[in-house]
Amino acid sequence: MGKKYDQAKYYAEIDELTQVNNRRFALQIFPKLKKDADRKSSKIMIVIIDIDHFKTINDLYSHDIGDQVLRQISDALTDSFRNTDYIIRWGGDEFLVILPNVDEQATAALHIHMQERIKKISIPISIAVSVSVGQSLYPDEGKNLDELIKVADQNMYTHKNSKAKG
Repeated sequence: MGKKYDQAKYYAEIDELTQVNNRRFALQIFPKLKKDADRKSSKIMIVIIDIDHFKTINDLYSHDIGDQVLRQISDALTDSFRNTDYIIRWGGDEFLVILPNVDEQATAALHIHMQERIKKISIPISIAVSVSVGQSLYPDEGKNLDELIKVADQNMYTHKNSKAKG
């Protein structure tokens, strides 16, 4: 098995462009994290992050620039969260972060750090790179990953819409 198995496992679980975990990995790891949280009576936070105006970035500046944005966002997320958290490219311009054993107050500081780190992204375009964020908490707001993502997604769209109005 060895090296070839490890390589196949890597490519099955890692997004090639951003080098963070992929959706398949999230679907495999969440049941294990949930079981651990239930055993420890701890909480898991799900954070969904959507890149604002990503289609416009791709359309105006090229998919190469869009790819640079995706890579820099994934780097910013990796730098912003704990090494025990899971950064996942959920699809397209959406990322998911799974924070096991979460302390809700410490998470607020992580969010601020993440937003500050994203503001520092340097891509030579006239559109500021920004994100909209939504979150949910297991077991309070959902019993499985689908339910938690729905709540986080609704919260993210509320955030996105409030930014559009303000």
